[in-house]
Amino acid sequence: MSNIKSIKAKLAALLARARDAGSSDAEIAACMTRADKIMEEYNLSESDLDNVTSASFRTYAFTTPERQTRLCPVVRHCAANAARYTATQVWLSGTNEHGHAATLQVFGLEADVEFCSWLLKSWRDFMDDQWIAYKDHMPATDRRTMTSERVGFVQGFTGTINKRLSDHIRDAKLQSDGGVKTGFALVVKKNDLIAREMSDRGINLGKETRGVNGNGRGTASGANAGAQAGARANVGRGVGKAHIAIGN
Repeated sequence: MSNIKSIKAKLAALLARARDAGSSDAEIAACMTRADKIMEEYNLSESDLDNVTSASFRTYAFTTPERQTRLCPVVRHCAANAARYTATQVWLSGTNEHGHAATLQVFGLEADVEFCSWLLKSWRDFMDDQWIAYKDHMPATDRRTMTSERVGFVQGFTGTINKRLSDHIRDAKLQSDGGVKTGFALVVKKNDLIAREMSDRGINLGKETRGVNGNGRGTASGANAGAQAGARANVGRGVGKAHIAIGN
């Protein structure tokens, strides 16, 4: 194929635009759809994708905050679906002095790790703000009831986030299976890239490393308020390049 160089250059430009933090959801979808079509039309393989993207991988770690015994509940409860949504991998590692997982690792292509980590941090901050607003309007109550309200709020918030993410993932796959080009096949190819890189690095995820769900009992009122907050939370990309500074 004499024109393969220009074809790969066009594919690289489309993928770069799709990963640009300033691209809208519509632009991202259009670029990924076009890139997916080019790969099918010219029978480009995963190794071709690796070459044109100059795949740059990254690991980001969420650690247990000071003076706390566990990782942030939003990180624990939402990481698995956030990883599926952003085509990254997550797992728990290490144990802190309280016997709980010390770190949650996020691994994948650099832009996707930035997106996943930014989402988890955004949801954490948004939930904390919404909890404070809810708590300020609650009547005076004892500490045990307040704790149950907090547990319920977290469960309602993270449960709603997870449902929204699952719905997005399901809809993308259904559209792809139904013949509508959404870029889902490209996500699968990215997952293959990540799997190969993790294998090369000797990262082996057993079933025990995937436990990122939460538990506990909370009040119905707290869960309802948390669910309403979760419905208002942003599950899209950030505006501009602000979310790239995930280390801040």
